[in-house]
Amino acid sequence: MIDRYADGSSAKGFFGTDTIILNGANGKQEKLNNLTVGCTKEMLDGINFNEETGGILGLGFVKDSFIDKACSKYGSIFSYCLVDHLSHRDVPSYLTFGGHHRAKLQAEMKKTELILFPPFYGVNVVGMSVGNQMLNITPEVWNFNTQGGTIVDSGTTLTALLTPAYEAVSEALTKPLSSVKKIPAEDFGALDFCFEGDGFDEKIVPRLAFHFAGGVKFEPPVKSYIIDVAPQVKCLGIVPIMGAAGVNVIGNIMQQDHLWQYDFAKRTVGFAPSLCS
Repeated sequence: MIDRYADGSSAKGFFGTDTIILNGANGKQEKLNNLTVGCTKEMLDGINFNEETGGILGLGFVKDSFIDKACSKYGSIFSYCLVDHLSHRDVPSYLTFGGHHRAKLQAEMKKTELILFPPFYGVNVVGMSVGNQMLNITPEVWNFNTQGGTIVDSGTTLTALLTPAYEAVSEALTKPLSSVKKIPAEDFGALDFCFEGDGFDEKIVPRLAFHFAGGVKFEPPVKSYIIDVAPQVKCLGIVPIMGAAGVNVIGNIMQQDHLWQYDFAKRTVGFAPSLCS
């Protein structure tokens, strides 16, 4: 069969069922039986797998998915922590079920409402700020009922914002980055705010933040939104979503160096800075 994805890529292959073996908290291996597994024989469009790619573990919430079956066995909470995307391949990220038990991280965790619309994990964003200044972004951008809204997606690399939000962020960062030498955008695909990294000091970059309902703020480190894309080249790691409608996506580079926890029973998303160790 052929499976197509939202970014235009597609894969040809077949599905089957298999048993997945997990490491339990007690050190013993445990099994999840009868999980649907897809075997890709050929990538037809978009990003191709290479010899270093083992596969993709989907964390979307749908019936009989990996997440559904794991949470049925271990409880209604799962969490993950993603290391810096430029870390050595031997530095692991991790995925846990049944909650994360480090008391310090739990105490530091900020929580906001989880809006489930399978397979996506929605959050109620009310605005963004740069340098502690709220940006002038029309509220419709964040409203699921007006063809906007925001999801947190570990399976998408770059953060994507609807045009009004993207333009506001780009404009707010233009002046602080006026001293860097810009690079033509056509060299780096959808990334259109790129510059030479030689001599760059991230201290000149104001902090960006997502503001969630309830007064909760997610403030990623600068390296999560001013990213390395080539030797001595940095870009704003956010891409615009063209058109009047769509959903904003907080991608996995923006999420890195944080513990993220999803609680289906309490319908919350929690996050806290972490080295993922």
